[in-house]
Formats: sequence, structure tokens, C-alpha cells
Amino acid sequence: MLQDKVKKFLSEYNLRNKNILIGYSTGVDSTVLLHVLNNLKDEFNFKSITALHLNHNWRGEESNKDEEFARKVCGNFGVNFYSEKLPQSTKKTETAARDKRYEFFYNCAEKFNSDVIFLAHTKDDNVETAIYRIIKGTGLDGLRSILPVREIFYRPLLDVSKKEIIEYAKKHLLEYREDSSNSDTKYMRNFIRHKILPLFKEINETAETSINNLIKVAQAEYEIVEDKLNEINAQVFEDDKIKTQKFIKLPKSYKMKVIQNYIKENLKNPNSRKIEQIIDFIEETIKEGQDPQYRKWKKFSINSKLFLYVNKKEIFKGE
Repeated sequence: MLQDKVKKFLSEYNLRNKNILIGYSTGVDSTVLLHVLNNLKDEFNFKSITALHLNHNWRGEESNKDEEFARKVCGNFGVNFYSEKLPQSTKKTETAARDKRYEFFYNCAEKFNSDVIFLAHTKDDNVETAIYRIIKGTGLDGLRSILPVREIFYRPLLDVSKKEIIEYAKKHLLEYREDSSNSDTKYMRNFIRHKILPLFKEINETAETSINNLIKVAQAEYEIVEDKLNEINAQVFEDDKIKTQKFIKLPKSYKMKVIQNYIKENLKNPNSRKIEQIIDFIEETIKEGQDPQYRKWKKFSINSKLFLYVNKKEIFKGE
């Protein structure tokens, strides 16, 4: 049962006696999550439950009605409700929306003195994310897709399918509202959901299950890779700088992992092509035979504001 999966998750991560926050969009996924967590509040002794609704203000009156509906549902459930509305000037892109949501969530965590925010990502979301990252070019880290826990964010529905979600909503007569933009294939996630996945299923009708299994394998193997990477980092890093002569002697696969981890905070989902370009740049720079005093530097652009500086002695990030 869906509720049993959530209970197992809460127990595994010892989520008792907490002020909990829930990202609530009014869609079926977050409505079901809100309902389940509210049912479990006494068993897990939640101090308070607050639903967080961000009105993206993309769809005019429809967005406002979503906010009104969210407030009504929370009143019916007897949970706290908090919302904010983005200004019309906010860029209407998936990336901008995501960034604003997480900014909103972090601010709410501070406002409500909570270190637990539940998000309603499902097994289907996880599969779509993995496909997107494969198409864009990713490594083992990216193949892990959406993690069950990251910082203060907890996702107890990652092992729950959309089918299970809808069945639960029907069984408990839950009302919800679906964002009309969810069917607009100009957005990448919708394109994958409505166009790409059906083609995958023509090859393998259980494609989603297979991809989800790949995600779990990647998550398990990533832990092994991280242990090895920690050993390598101890050899090649000094004061957050890479020792060039140590780095250059590593096998290429190790070089790629070191660089990927080094820049991942500065470049979202760095793909393998970008990593290979950086390694080629480092190797070419070293071959050029700089002066023995290591005074000459060459730099590679990581993003619009940050560069990777390289000479024969060390490699480091800077503006």
C-alpha cells in the first residue's frame, strides 16, 4: 500500500517529532502526499504540518484559483497553509521556476524553523529525469536521478508510481487540480512524458521499470565510486587546489571523475563532453612546457563568471 511505503520511508529516516513542511501544488501527487502525511501525523508525532504553495503567476486567473483551492484543501485537512506569489516579471522557463521554488522552500524552512521539507516526486518523475539527463549527456552521478534525500528535502513517493497515486486519490475521494501546462510539450519534461516514453514502451512495455532499476543500480554503485574518489582526492588535492603533476598521472576515468566533482557546484549537470574538453585543455597546457617557475597560467571558462586556471604546478577555480 502507498501509505505503508511512506511509513517505511519516515521510519528509515527517523522523521518523528518534527515541524514538517510540504511542497503543495494542488496536483494529484502533492495532494496525495499531503493527505498521507496528515493521516500519519499522530503516529509520527509531527509537531506541526504546513503546506507551502508558490503561485508562479504564469496562468493568470487559473494560477490564482490554484492558490485558492490549495488554501481550501488545507483548511479541510486541518493543516497550516502558507503561500507566496511570484511577480509577473519572473522568467517563464522551467529552470527559472525551479530556482524560484527552491528559493521559496529554503526561505520557508527558516521562517517556520523546520529542517524537513517533503516533496511529491514520484517514480515517474524519477524516470523522466533520468531520460532527460541521458539525452543531455551525464555520468553515474546524473544517472542517480532524483535522490530520496538531499539536504532538507525528503521525497517519500519515489517508489510510488503515478498509477498508484491516482488509485489512492480515487479511493479516498481526493479533489485536486492539474496544471494545464502539464500537457504543453514545449516543456522538456512534458515532451519526454508524452512523446519519448511512449516510443520507449514500443520497444519494451516495462521501460519505466527497467529505467528505474538502472537508477537504483547507479545509486548503489555511486557509493562505491565515492569511496574510491575520496582516496584519490586525498592524493591530488591541497587547499582546494588540484596538484597538476599528481592529477596528470591518473587514468582518464579518474581524471574525469575528479574534474566532474570539482566543478559540479558551478555547472549544473556537467556532461561528459564538457569534462573531456577540460581534461584535453589541461593536458595540452602541460604539454606546452611552461617555465620552471610556474608563473604562466592558462584558463578555461567553466561558466560566465568562473574559470579553471592551469599551470604545471596546480589547477584551481577563480574569477
